[in-house]
Amino acid sequence: LRRASRNASYKAALCGRCECALCLACAKPRNLWKAPSGQTLETVTTRTDPPFSFAYNPADADMKRMREQLVLEPVLTHAWHEATWRCCGSGGLVVDVGGNFGWYTLYSLALGCRVVVFEPVPLF
Repeated sequence: LRRASRNASYKAALCGRCECALCLACAKPRNLWKAPSGQTLETVTTRTDPPFSFAYNPADADMKRMREQLVLEPVLTHAWHEATWRCCGSGGLVVDVGGNFGWYTLYSLALGCRVVVFEPVPLF
């Protein structure tokens, strides 16, 4: 995929075989928009299983890696998946205290869980 991002002919050959719409070689998953507060946000479709839409401040340095890989905290996200997917599949409940940007809230919803989230910091 790295080679495809730098070589148009390789990308064309790869995308001719590609069946996924969100492949990093050909996807344009970013969408810029303004929140009601006036803040510019960016929305991406994640590379998680299952994928979900995630909005964040593109100027936030903590989001740089997520923007490149389309996964925030890959090791913890994998651990979260392994710990919750069975429960979520049967309609389990996740209580997210300190939801922050909502990564685990949205991922839990994508997994099929019911979610209750509490974030005491108004910025988030």
